[in-house]
Amino acid sequence: MKVDFYKNYYTKNPTQLTNWDLKEAYGGSFLSLKNNVGKHIDYLDKKAHILEIGSGNGWFSNYCDKLWFKNYIWFDLDDNMTQKTQKIFPNYKFYSKDIFDFLNSQKNAFDVVFMSHVFEHLEEERACEISKLIYESLKLWWIWINTMPNAEAPYTSQRYLDVTHKKIYSSNSFSQILLEIGFEKNNINHYEQVLGNNIIIRGIMKIFKYFHKAFLLSAGIYPPKIFTQNIFTIAKK
Repeated sequence: MKVDFYKNYYTKNPTQLTNWDLKEAYGGSFLSLKNNVGKHIDYLDKKAHILEIGSGNGWFSNYCDKLWFKNYIWFDLDDNMTQKTQKIFPNYKFYSKDIFDFLNSQKNAFDVVFMSHVFEHLEEERACEISKLIYESLKLWWIWINTMPNAEAPYTSQRYLDVTHKKIYSSNSFSQILLEIGFEKNNINHYEQVLGNNIIIRGIMKIFKYFHKAFLLSAGIYPPKIFTQNIFTIAKK
């Protein structure tokens, strides 16, 4: 029996979406996006063409709306979530159909492609396929922003808590895919997830990271390049 885990994914998994009140649900997520991807898109022309793949709970939709971007398109397999989000953001386009067919018809069409916690849901072959299509859909010199679980993150239990996670990547293994499909090495940048705005907490994390890496080195273990649970990757075509 084939089970479709992705159809109405968020509807069937309410823990993935704790609150759909726009004012309450998006406050923290907006700040997180501002910290992690803001410097890469805030400066863009408001007519920039932006595509989000597997957008789920609409956090990035809200971010684009707050920044007054006009040409934003979303794709997600959860049809219920797509319809609900369309009502909240009536000026944007929301689709629940095959993203591969869509990308095949969109060559050099987008300034930004954004994916958040989607890549780990794909089989390796499909992950490589969609990566190539994304590369081809980007205009020259424009960017793919991707965030996903970090395979090398210490003390994390989030990697395989979701049955739909197929494969997780480190910054190195994801770079291998990006290089294979055509991105240049010097145009691929991986960043650690920014952990909020609290200076004290971020200072403690830096100290902890320093001693953790020192411990791993003393044990003959090569420490991970990315320390946080998630990797933010910016790849420029």
